[in-house]
Amino acid sequence: MPAAENGAALIIYGDIGRADLSIRSRDRTVMSSVTLAPGPWISGSSSETVFGKTNYFTVMSTKGIAVGDIWEYYEKPGSPSAVTSVVDVREDGVVVLRDYFPNNMVWDFSATSHPYARAKSSHVVDFSTFKSRLGAWLALPELKLSLYFADLNRLVQPLLVNTNPTVYSVQEAETKLADLHKLLSTDAAAFHGSDVSATMQSILESYDVPAVDEVDALIRTLTEKGADRALSLFLQGRFTEFFGLTIEETSYAGTFQKTMREIAREDLAVSKIARTDSRAGHLEASIPSPDFEYDFSDIDPSPTPDVPA
Repeated sequence: MPAAENGAALIIYGDIGRADLSIRSRDRTVMSSVTLAPGPWISGSSSETVFGKTNYFTVMSTKGIAVGDIWEYYEKPGSPSAVTSVVDVREDGVVVLRDYFPNNMVWDFSATSHPYARAKSSHVVDFSTFKSRLGAWLALPELKLSLYFADLNRLVQPLLVNTNPTVYSVQEAETKLADLHKLLSTDAAAFHGSDVSATMQSILESYDVPAVDEVDALIRTLTEKGADRALSLFLQGRFTEFFGLTIEETSYAGTFQKTMREIAREDLAVSKIARTDSRAGHLEASIPSPDFEYDFSDIDPSPTPDVPA
């Protein structure tokens, strides 16, 4: 117990139990490390080196990487040794992960043997849901375009003819235009108090798939080769017709030439004889038909007489 001294209590401070020691490297780069050598204050007979940790990783390209993607690291077969997710993707090729890992750790996504890493996209696109939403949008009674534009023309025509249309006529035409606008734009739907998720803009923005390098290469190749018809069918998703094209049918010009040859061969009249000379304009017969108003064969061939002065 503390003893009193000069009438004042004596207070003693002390630590009982295990104490922690924090050691940090002065190196602020990704290669920072700390090496502890054996000494009187460190138990053990060998030195230990500990690398720092970071959640910043540099990648060759950030294309296709999105926030929320799952990264798995496999040191050996079986379950992943480490699992983390992407929290940020920067333009300078740096990916920010959720967890911290040693600076000397390398994630090799191209390796086929251990250790290797695997990336999984967290973005799931359900085409059936997208298709059903588009079908519901097209089935809206307001989208019977033949009736809609006929009614819109009925309201707009008086505004174009009359010099001073009434305020009621202008408001009625604006309301009719807003009926279509709020089905297309999310901003218009929010302004008019309609369902934003039912707009065409919202439906199209919900269906977002990552770019595929192989598809971009195919589009670039078709463009360079002049296969404009094949490119049009491919972008429309008409794959049965696309894969059934011949070399001649990949362009619109080649398809036109092929069609014209088929018409000339099957639909136009063809002579039974001398078919190879048909393009040279073979003459079958010639019948003289003199026109005496323009036939000057009976004119005197003598020189023209001098005109008297």
